[in-house]
Amino acid sequence: MDVNKHTNSIKYIEWAIDSIFNQLTDIKNITKLTINFISESKLNDIVIVSNSDVISNQIIVTAKNRTTNKDVFRIKIDVC
Repeated sequence: MDVNKHTNSIKYIEWAIDSIFNQLTDIKNITKLTINFISESKLNDIVIVSNSDVISNQIIVTAKNRTTNKDVFRIKIDVC
């Protein structure tokens, strides 16, 4: 959390990596990570993180704030 009780952006990356953990056995390297911050999340918000399968060496991870019903972030992870 930052001083305004917003989720720190590093936490979004941790959530994304956690969401693809089971897919990492087939992946040797993450070569690039691009994050699009869409809206904030705060202390006690419920955030749902989901991800795509590996398609064309990319995984898309998205998050939705269940409390506000807004998209929070979208992360494109390039893998090889």
